[in-house]
This record gives sequence, C-alpha cells and structure tokens, in this order.
Amino acid sequence: MLDAMCNARFAVVMVARRHQAAGLVVTDLFRKVELWLVDEGLEISLPVGTALATRYFTPDRFSMTAGVTVPLDVAMLRSALASAPQLVRKSYVEAVEDRRFAEAVYRTAIAGGTMADVVYQDPPGTEDAG
Repeated sequence: MLDAMCNARFAVVMVARRHQAAGLVVTDLFRKVELWLVDEGLEISLPVGTALATRYFTPDRFSMTAGVTVPLDVAMLRSALASAPQLVRKSYVEAVEDRRFAEAVYRTAIAGGTMADVVYQDPPGTEDAG
C-alpha cells in the first residue's frame, strides 16, 4: 500500500460507467487508460460523463482517490493551463505529471468558486457507532 501511495498520480478523468462490483470505471483523459476507481462517495454522486481532476493510487487491480477531487470542464482546464504558461510547451502527459499542473487546477478551482459547491460526506451507513 505504501508503494502504491508513493506512486500516486494526478489525473483528469471522466466517468465512463459504474463498475459492476463497486465504484466507477473512469478514463484518464491524458494518459488514455481506463481505471477502476473504488470510491463510494464518487460512485453515488457522479453521473456518467462527469470530468474531474484528482490524485489516485493503484494498490492492486483497482485505484483509489487520494486527496482533493475537483469537478472541472474544458473552460476551467484551459484557464488552469493559461495560468501556468510553462506547461503549454509540454505534451499533455508531461503537463499532467508536472506538479505545477495540479497547483494550477486547484488554484483555478478555488479562484473560480468551484470548490464552494463541493461537499465531502461519508457514504450512508458509515455513521460512527460511538
């Protein structure tokens, strides 16, 4: 698990469908790979076609989110890239792997008020028994 977490990646993903067991199947839009993303909160709250930016790690045949998840659209992505001109000269894969890309996405989401509408909550049935 520690190795997987140390190799976490930042990605822009789009929800392709629900996974038959649990979670979502998402497409990493820049790396062009499908991931089985096990996250109950996202599974119950995101419709197919939703794009988001997140950090994920892959401990086995599935991936898990790690950190803040940011809903985004093309305009926000363009704005984030424009705020970090050193990324424009890179390929999409190089840009998404550059730490400045994640910083630009988070900065743009906060400045644009996107994060004001994001609510983090536990899935139903996980209330603390104590």
